[in-house]
Amino acid sequence: HQLQTRINAAIDSAIEYLKLTQHRDGSWRGHHDGGHAHRNGLTALSAYSLVKSGIKKDDPCIIRALNWLHQVPCDTTYSAACLLMLLAAVDDDEHLEWAEELTDFLIEIQGNNKTGLWAYPSSSWDFSNTQYAALGLRAARELGVRIPDKVWERLIKGTLEMQVPAEVIP
Repeated sequence: HQLQTRINAAIDSAIEYLKLTQHRDGSWRGHHDGGHAHRNGLTALSAYSLVKSGIKKDDPCIIRALNWLHQVPCDTTYSAACLLMLLAAVDDDEHLEWAEELTDFLIEIQGNNKTGLWAYPSSSWDFSNTQYAALGLRAARELGVRIPDKVWERLIKGTLEMQVPAEVIP
């Protein structure tokens, strides 16, 4: 019982912190690169965290975040994936077209490399971007967005091909 009380207090503290650090325009800013480099991904992930912590989708902080995110295009795997997770958590049919656009973006950038995995826009693939892309696509599917089988097949094939055999790991 004491542990759950401490967990609940930590969640409440995190909710309060996120609400206090949200900017008036609805965004959150990080501490690196002046806070602008991954601003829409950070904003989507912050709002997602709030919704998953019990904040209602009609709470002013969620509405402001969604309004801001609607004005700032996603240009990275992380930002598109985090936004898809937020849209799935909000679970509102009015965002379906937006989710379809984000899904198309993720599918398009998967197709830009031979591995079937995802990357930062100006670098090679990595498992972190790939993991977020998979989470975003799963969220899109939860919203009812159709994901072509070939996207999942390329993801699985690329992941298996890039794994290091166990005997190579010291």
